Amino acid sequence: MIESLLLKVHKEVKEKGILPSEADKLGPALVKQLNLHIEQLTKRTEQAQKQLEEDKREQSKKITSDDVHEGFSSKVKSSFRHSSIANRGDGIVCTASEGGGTSRGSSLKAKAS
Repeated sequence: MIESLLLKVHKEVKEKGILPSEADKLGPALVKQLNLHIEQLTKRTEQAQKQLEEDKREQSKKITSDDVHEGFSSKVKSSFRHSSIANRGDGIVCTASEGGGTSRGSSLKAKAS
């Protein structure tokens, strides 16, 4: 890439009519032409940086799947293995057994309407 730039600069200086035999003019002409390319690259880099910042601002306005976090998902498994709801004559009873056992973990009574 640098080689192609140097060849391009040499070609541009050659097109201006400065011959390789004119060493006193060739060196400063090559430096001048190379500085012009450096200025162009600097301007292009600044434009690209501004465009990148603008694109980042625009992207921050949008919601993407990277922004979504699941608040209720967890790696911890519940120790409750079984639950049941029964409607007895006096109300609804919820029971849950823990860890595969048969004991009642909790019960809730509510009047059935």
